[in-house]
Amino acid sequence: MLRTTLTFILLTVIFSAQKPKDDGLKDLFKDSFFIGVAVNVQQVSGKETGALAVIEKHFNSLSPENGLKWEKVIQNWIVLILSLEMIMWTWGKN
Repeated sequence: MLRTTLTFILLTVIFSAQKPKDDGLKDLFKDSFFIGVAVNVQQVSGKETGALAVIEKHFNSLSPENGLKWEKVIQNWIVLILSLEMIMWTWGKN
């Protein structure tokens, strides 16, 4: 009885000490499809640093949050600049 209990405790300690895999969503589905996210200006420019870490870990496709709506595209050239900034940031990460 004592031997069984000690064996059980030892096995429990060994298997609970292993670190779980920390794969992102993009890694889990890399052979199936892209995982996308809509990002805003603060996230792309680096003002929300925590958001960048989550984006890099879980997503492999970006699109501007509200930047490609027709009323913004037709009136503002800043959208083009931000879109180019997103493309350059993505190329640097892949």
